[in-house]
Amino acid sequence: MATPIRVRDSTSEIRAKLGLNEGELKNLTTYARIAHKEYCESNKDSVWANFNKTWTEVPQFEKTEVTKKLVELCEKARLFTNTKAPQSIIDSALAQRLNLTRQGWQRRQRMEYA
Repeated sequence: MATPIRVRDSTSEIRAKLGLNEGELKNLTTYARIAHKEYCESNKDSVWANFNKTWTEVPQFEKTEVTKKLVELCEKARLFTNTKAPQSIIDSALAQRLNLTRQGWQRRQRMEYA
């Protein structure tokens, strides 16, 4: 059974687990940023859009909504068409990219409003 992708996995580990090249992984990161931005813009009062709230404070339904946006972007780009990774690995990659994207956004927001 394949090991899920974790937040602290290196870029090379993630690429190996997903079977993506460097450009495809960069695209995944870009799509995560787009999904995050679109969700924040359309849900300004959500917990997700509150940079003072941690990942564990974000309700599951909000994480699910942002993940759906990310899946739509990945499907449109046919990002995982050639991967042999099981769906569980892809799902963990999506969660990991969104988690890291949100962490980076939180840091930038906190610095801006400090």
